[in-house]
Amino acid sequence: MQAAQDAFIQHRVLTPTSPETQTPGTGEKPLILVGNGEGSYIFPDFHPGFDGMMAVARILQFLSVDSTSLSDVAINIPTAHLGRQTVPCPWDATGRVMRMMHEQASRFGDSGAASEGVRFDFGAEWVLVLPDADLPLFHVHAEGQSPEAAQALVAKHAEMIRRIVT
Repeated sequence: MQAAQDAFIQHRVLTPTSPETQTPGTGEKPLILVGNGEGSYIFPDFHPGFDGMMAVARILQFLSVDSTSLSDVAINIPTAHLGRQTVPCPWDATGRVMRMMHEQASRFGDSGAASEGVRFDFGAEWVLVLPDADLPLFHVHAEGQSPEAAQALVAKHAEMIRRIVT
């Protein structure tokens, strides 16, 4: 599997979450694969849109480089413990929340850098706070080392937003 990774995974580019910004073609390096973290994939050399059937075909192609089975790969995928919550926030408080969350995140060193929200990195755990583009609310996403840890991170950061708003 390592040969397949070396052959196909050259670099990673972080983009905003909207599908329009994930469409390839604007970067300085050609992309082989674009994935959005929700199971949608684009293969730019085929066409610039999400395509499930092409994703299956290309994954099988990647696996065939090392004669690796999909079950072998699946066994080695670590379990992700994710949590998420939405937090209402009036439109006029969104900027204040973003500024204060960014200030809070900057206390953790390299945290805070996100393409459209604020990211908190805690080693193996992280939190991403995203303002909704269409509704007066924030989305809080977290990954923890256990389901309870992920929910605790979400609850803590959701409460931070509530305190800023009130």
